[in-house]
Amino acid sequence: MTSAELRALVKVKTIRILELENAGITDDGLKIISTMTQLVILNLRGNKITDNGIQHLLKLKRLVELNLSKNEIGSGVKALKSLSLAGLNVSETLIEEKDVRLVQKLARFVELPEQYRR
Repeated sequence: MTSAELRALVKVKTIRILELENAGITDDGLKIISTMTQLVILNLRGNKITDNGIQHLLKLKRLVELNLSKNEIGSGVKALKSLSLAGLNVSETLIEEKDVRLVQKLARFVELPEQYRR
């Protein structure tokens, strides 16, 4: 999805659920999406998001479910602690074992990379 397409999308103020799986979203795209402060559920599975883009998500205070699986994120996901997430999917990411305990506290339900599931 191009930046122009994202800018057109954010003009729709009634969108509460946004599914952008495998849409080519980058950190710059997250900056545009972060203006959609009405979002409650956001699926960003399979995009090109890195730890550098995570801070843009902090503007989405109403967000309760977030899927970041299959992105190039690691320890930067810890910045999400200021959100009140019910669900967070970070499977198939670069999260390391040293961060698992903290990541598990980011939401009531957290889906971790397979090697850290118990």
